Amino acid sequence: MKSNEVVSPDKAANYLRLGKAHVVVRWAEARLRNNPHDLQSRELLARALWATGAHRALLDQLAILIDQNPYEPGYHALRGAVLEAQGFTGEAIKALSRARTTEAIERIELLESMQKEQIESLMELNPEARAAFRADLRRACETYGFAFAPPQESRRKDLSKRAVVRMSDWVRPS
Repeated sequence: MKSNEVVSPDKAANYLRLGKAHVVVRWAEARLRNNPHDLQSRELLARALWATGAHRALLDQLAILIDQNPYEPGYHALRGAVLEAQGFTGEAIKALSRARTTEAIERIELLESMQKEQIESLMELNPEARAAFRADLRRACETYGFAFAPPQESRRKDLSKRAVVRMSDWVRPS
């Protein structure tokens, strides 16, 4: 597939599945030059950028996608994964908190656990950090780039409420 060839998004998605992400990037960028509001091409571009490891460009595309549809959990989950891959654990947790999926909650719990260990280590090794965390935990977390999501119980309750609502939308009474 050449980037200037007229191809359907389904065929581009097949190329992506075949591991030809670089080709899909060129194809999607060409389509977006003609129609910057083409959501399907932008989503394919995001998937292809993830596959190629082009994190900075992917974050730019995700910002556009989130601006167009801030309620799509997949965009926030992918943003969280990219930020985590770049080492921005606190920012990843914030992004994953907006995804509100079971997988995102599980990932948040793991990242928070890692952060707690990092904070303990930082406090042990750095007297300045220890003093900062003891003085004002919230400010110290922000200063050192740590973030925590709302308590687990509230996240789980929120997720279970959403699951019940979704099921009630699909189950018909007999």
